[in-house]
Amino acid sequence: MEDYHPISDQAIKETVRIDGQNKVQSFLNDPTFLTAYIGKPDIKTAERYGVKFLRKMETYSNDEGLNMPEIVSDGDTFFFFLFGLGPGLDIGSILKKFKPTVLVIIEPNLENIYRSLSSDDWQEFVDWQRNEDTMPFLLIDDTVTVTIGSIQKIIRDFSSAQYGNNPYFTFSETDYADAVLEGICNSGMLFGLGFFFDETLMMKNSYLNLEGRDRKIFTRTYEPNVSSPTFVVGAGPSLDADLEFVKKYSDQAIIISTGTAIRSLLMNGITPDFHVELENIHVYSAIVELSKKFDLSSICLLVPTTIDPHIIKFFEHVVYYYRGNLSPHPLLCPKPDHMLCDPAPLVVNASFSLAIDIGALDIFLIGTDFGSRGAGSDHAKDNVLYTENAIVGYIREYDTEIPANFSGHFFASDDFIVGLKTMTNTIFLHAHDRNIYNCSDGARVEGATPIRSAEVQLTGSVKTKTQDIKTIHERFATSTAEQFAERWNDQELRKGINVFCDYALKILGNPNAYSDTLYFSAFLTLTRRAPKHQRSGFHRPIEECVATLFRGTLVMMLAYIRYYLNVDGNQAVKNKLREKIADEMTNVIESMCSDAMEMLDNPTDVPPAKEEGEWNAADFVQEANYTWGKTLRNAECPCGSGKRYKHCHGNDV
Repeated sequence: MEDYHPISDQAIKETVRIDGQNKVQSFLNDPTFLTAYIGKPDIKTAERYGVKFLRKMETYSNDEGLNMPEIVSDGDTFFFFLFGLGPGLDIGSILKKFKPTVLVIIEPNLENIYRSLSSDDWQEFVDWQRNEDTMPFLLIDDTVTVTIGSIQKIIRDFSSAQYGNNPYFTFSETDYADAVLEGICNSGMLFGLGFFFDETLMMKNSYLNLEGRDRKIFTRTYEPNVSSPTFVVGAGPSLDADLEFVKKYSDQAIIISTGTAIRSLLMNGITPDFHVELENIHVYSAIVELSKKFDLSSICLLVPTTIDPHIIKFFEHVVYYYRGNLSPHPLLCPKPDHMLCDPAPLVVNASFSLAIDIGALDIFLIGTDFGSRGAGSDHAKDNVLYTENAIVGYIREYDTEIPANFSGHFFASDDFIVGLKTMTNTIFLHAHDRNIYNCSDGARVEGATPIRSAEVQLTGSVKTKTQDIKTIHERFATSTAEQFAERWNDQELRKGINVFCDYALKILGNPNAYSDTLYFSAFLTLTRRAPKHQRSGFHRPIEECVATLFRGTLVMMLAYIRYYLNVDGNQAVKNKLREKIADEMTNVIESMCSDAMEMLDNPTDVPPAKEEGEWNAADFVQEANYTWGKTLRNAECPCGSGKRYKHCHGNDV
């Protein structure tokens, strides 16, 4: 904004200011609220602690004959969304009425910001934002998907449990506001929160991967200083048509293989320079099979510290990076240069981030389809998923049509849509100085130039590629065994867990705390997500690690609590309900505390390596229904809901 020059310094007409003031007053008299609501909790989406809580609460609700709402329409004012600025915007009156904790201002037009600041009194806003318990955000991007992504990040950085039915005001930029509102109201804000089981497993994996040895750690560059073309190779079905193109330029281009795409490359005589994986449950089975048929020694495996430790032995060159928002990150990561810019939710997001963070100038997306044509396969033909004894995780449903990169109809699943939006955000936020080309005959990627591989002519060289890869590897740092031992302080971790749980019990185990929203403010302080923590940026590794370990599950619990606190009844009914909630939350926190200590007692106790075959008892994960094996329809559902399988998860089959 420092380079902005206003279009005009002409005085703003008083009639324009009055019109703006009238618009504000009309809103104050009849506020608008987001159509995104918290409804009755679905026990099928809960993890093990949430399942127990919801079963107890549902039984209590039925026994007491409680009148519960279909949706929560409490108009929670923790978040306030203001779309557009301009003359006559009396922001002080809005702040006085709603008293938001987080104010998000969305204004893609810099001229509107200038006109509002130059014509209206913003002193009350200045006074409001000085309070350490409040936090403002100004989003000035003019790309809808980027703005939606920024709002989603803000909500998740504080608490998704307070999102839904929040007040919003469209002062100007109506069309832009409508597009953003449609996007955020249709987004599952609880999507992607780390369950406690997942977080404890990530801690154990990091322990096994880093303890007792020196490890290479990825170090990113922020400049596009790699001139060799870089191929990000996904596992989509369009890869088959482009394999000859990849092979033709394999001695000139840096090749990054993504997840299960590695088998398609190796089967066709192409050895990638880097291979990227995430914490998928079937990784070991795919890699062990490849190791029997192909030489993997020249491939550099780039993985998060939280990866399945069983796969490491198959690669001579392993480089780790730290994944933000996971519990090991604040404990182990010394600085952000050792992270990828946007490595989730899909492994292709990690591969694309790697291409950017090694400094690639020209990046080609190949086989990064993000979905299906609606008929036939959804992976390249040589993919490991089509081999005998392949381990298959969850089955995607491609039921949403999205724009195709070239032509025709193209369909995506919910998780692919999130990954696609993330890649778009990555381009606009981190790759504005790069050339991104999409050769995939799949989904259109906003910000990438569609181009068929047959139209691409590259002018790289073996010498340049060799030098570029050498430079990339020379930037990698080393994490020593001594550094890990210093950061993984068992005694301090135990102390941190006990302090966290004691405070959590004082908040969430106290029925009086639920008489207003103070329990939520205290929870934000506990999990280091309060505005004062986000303002300061002060780093407390143990506290932040422990908070992240518990946070995802507890945020889900707060969403459930918010629903039940909206019971329709007299004060006696509400008081008794609060006592029940406090009792059950006490059980949840004590159980989680015990499990956290068990993690530290047995940090090497992880699920066994699974090479092939049917899912069995050793593979069982309560939160992952594809690990349950065959379940009889009349048997109790393995998720723990207490319902028969046919009336629970079996109903989705």
